[in-house]
Amino acid sequence: MSERTERPSWTSFLARCARQAAVLSALGIVLGLGVHFAHPAGARLFSPPPRRSEGDPRFLVLERVRERFEKGGSVAFLDARAPEAFARGHIEGAWNLPATAFDAHFEGIARFLGPETEIIVYCDGWHCSLSEQVMDRLGTLGYVNVRVYEGGWEEWRGAGLPAGAGSE
Repeated sequence: MSERTERPSWTSFLARCARQAAVLSALGIVLGLGVHFAHPAGARLFSPPPRRSEGDPRFLVLERVRERFEKGGSVAFLDARAPEAFARGHIEGAWNLPATAFDAHFEGIARFLGPETEIIVYCDGWHCSLSEQVMDRLGTLGYVNVRVYEGGWEEWRGAGLPAGAGSE
């Protein structure tokens, strides 16, 4: 005599699959949000924020940044991205001051900046908030002439403007 094992019904099989799919989806959402909020650039979830450069003098558009770049010497450009991103490409003549390692890099740059120096901070572009973090930090240290270039490296590179590469 052989025992016959009973197979589960299709409805119980489908119900089990649906539960597993729901658990996997929930885990995917939790992991995705965790990575998003842990991202050092503070990437935004849905759409880019409105361009503040239209009404806030602390934020600059490409035309104003280009004018200041061409003016030369009196403006300091600070790249708030990670050193690896800076090494791949940056605005020509910029210094790297990563928002995520501000204290470790600031001392090497501070001697070139006076409290009245015009400073333009940038990062990847509109979706990146690292430049605002650096601007705020510089403000707490007494720097009064700090602006953010919202278009950042993406827009600068896209416009074909002077760029450098490497860690210098």
